[in-house]
Amino acid sequence: AIAPLQAGSSRENEFEYKSELAEAKAKIFDEISRLNESAPVVIYTYSLSPFCTEATALLDSAGISYEEVSLGKEWIPGLIDDPLK
Repeated sequence: AIAPLQAGSSRENEFEYKSELAEAKAKIFDEISRLNESAPVVIYTYSLSPFCTEATALLDSAGISYEEVSLGKEWIPGLIDDPLK
């Protein structure tokens, strides 16, 4: 198997990378599971996206409760220097 460049060329780095990746995936899965339990709908948004604004407005107008998770100001990397944290 070919490991990503960030993992380096040694097997030790590849193992470490895969271990960290598995841990990160587990944390993300746990967070998504927690969010899904907290609301019937979970929506991931960017604050400057007109599509996200429309989607949340539609949910609001329909009276649907949801959990909003902001991913930052915009999805294009480097467009804005100061993403939300």
